[in-house]
Amino acid sequence: MNKNARIILSVIIAFSAIIMGACTNTSRPTNQDEVQEETNNNRLNRNIKIGFQGILLGTPNNKVTTLLKQLENVTQTEIPYEVKQNSSGSNASCYANDYEDLTATFQSTIIDNTETAHNGYGMIFSDGDSITKIVFTIMESGSPEGVYKRLFPLFYSQYGTPDESYESEVKAYLQNIGVFWVFDNKQRICLNRCVYAGGASGEFGDLFKTYQRVEIIYQDINALERKETKEREEEQLKIDAEKAEKEKNRERRGSQQL
Repeated sequence: MNKNARIILSVIIAFSAIIMGACTNTSRPTNQDEVQEETNNNRLNRNIKIGFQGILLGTPNNKVTTLLKQLENVTQTEIPYEVKQNSSGSNASCYANDYEDLTATFQSTIIDNTETAHNGYGMIFSDGDSITKIVFTIMESGSPEGVYKRLFPLFYSQYGTPDESYESEVKAYLQNIGVFWVFDNKQRICLNRCVYAGGASGEFGDLFKTYQRVEIIYQDINALERKETKEREEEQLKIDAEKAEKEKNRERRGSQQL
C-alpha cells in the first residue's frame, strides 16, 4: 500500500470512529438521566390511599365496626394489655399521639415474601371523625430484628426505597429503629422495631425484652402536624401563665407592708 492510500485509509477510519461515537452518545442517557430513572424506579406506588388489610386511613369512624366485620383477614377483638400500653408512657413507640383516641382494635396476620406468617394485633386511632392512624403490632421478645428483616422486602417491593431512616434516643431501656415511606397525599408508612437497648440488670433486663416488638404504622401526616400545633399552643399557654403569675407576685410584693 502506497503512502497516499495509507493516508486515505487513516482518514476513513478516523471519520468512522467519530460517527460511531456520536451515535453512541446520542442513544446513551446521561448520568443525570440514569439517576432520575433509578429514583423513579425506587419510589413506587406513592399516589394511593394506604391502610392495613383493607382498613384505609380516612375511613369515617362510624363505618369502622361494619368494615371490620366484612374483612376476611381481620377479626375484631380486645387486645392484650401489653400491646395497648405501647401507645403511651415510657413504653410508647414513635407513633404515640395523646390527641388521638383509640376507636377499635383487631387481630390479624401479615405474610412476608418468604410465605412466613406473623400474627399480631391492630389498633385504630382518630383525632376527629375519621381514621388518622393504624398500628399493627407483632410482639417479639426473641428476635425483632429478624422479623423486621423479613417484612422489609415486602414493603420495599411494593413502595420502593424508604424516604427516611431513624434511630430514636433510648428511653426506659428501649429504642425505636425504623424507616418511613412518605406518600403524595400526606400519608406515610413506618416499619418500626422497638428493641431492648441494654442497661437494666438481671430480671429487669429480661422484663424489658418482653416489650420488644415490630410495628407497622400507617399515619396521616396532617394529624401529626395538628399534634405539633397543639403542643406549641399548650407550651405557649404555659409560658404566658408563668409570666402572668410572676407579674402578679411582683405587684403583690410592691403593695405589701413589711
